[in-house]
Amino acid sequence: MAMTIADYEQNGSDAEKALIKACREGKACKLGPLPTETDKTQTVRAELIRCLALKETSLHEAGVTLHGARILGTLDLRFGEYRGDLKLCICRFDGLLHLERIELDALSLEGSFLPMGLYGEDLKVMRGLDLNCVKSKRTVTLRRAEIGSDLKCNSATFESALGCALSAEYIKIGGGAFFERFKAKSAVNLSAAVIGAELNLEGASFESSREDVEYGKALMTQGMRVTGSFVCQKIREITGDIDLNTSHVGSLVDDEGGWPKCRELVLDGFTYDRIAGNIAPKSLEKRKAWLEKGSRLGSEFFPQPGFVAQIP
Repeated sequence: MAMTIADYEQNGSDAEKALIKACREGKACKLGPLPTETDKTQTVRAELIRCLALKETSLHEAGVTLHGARILGTLDLRFGEYRGDLKLCICRFDGLLHLERIELDALSLEGSFLPMGLYGEDLKVMRGLDLNCVKSKRTVTLRRAEIGSDLKCNSATFESALGCALSAEYIKIGGGAFFERFKAKSAVNLSAAVIGAELNLEGASFESSREDVEYGKALMTQGMRVTGSFVCQKIREITGDIDLNTSHVGSLVDDEGGWPKCRELVLDGFTYDRIAGNIAPKSLEKRKAWLEKGSRLGSEFFPQPGFVAQIP
């Protein structure tokens, strides 16, 4: 028989009792810094978090805000209706975080460690999704997710030994997507993404190899639409291919240093409305190397000029 919130109040850990009290008052429960994988003082069972977040058993309209917990077990939020925000920051998760096919007001995992990754296919977040400073050792899946405001992945590190580091095909983002100082160890897939403001990759690094299941592609954006700027300046490292096939962005904000770092560059069908930014190369002379690099994939030639704006 599943435990109730009253059961946890009576027999739970000190951390669990502190979380319940904070939730009753609509406040944040701050247990401490990021716990170790063997911590026993900042432990909260995943089932309790689900109970506190579920609409039918929630204690406050503000939702759940928890900092510095080691979350025991698998947090599986599938098939539930939830109330308020869910903020699990600077937390260490034991298992895979299941967020697929649910709706949340806002979600923050800022600074948390996800050893088994996150599965959020068809996730819907009415406001923002904050993954700043998150470290994930397995794939972060946001395929077909809908984010009402911004997606924040600044200073995050996603990696995967199998598949993509970030799988976000067909994602819809009402605001901007921020990947400043982001680090990917495996492919990032933003194919068919729709982004309502800017896509910012400033200071990011992308690592991939021919042995990866995505055929060595570090970044894929086939069919992506970005209403605002596509910022790709000060890229730290690119190991693998960049595929911008049939993507369209409002403004291209780049520099001369980033594109030469990738192994292959695919510009077939890539279009934009204008080139912007103080350090972006804007003369045809400076664009020649970029166009030449992006006009071929292997031995095949793609004659599209890339820099001629086309409105789809």
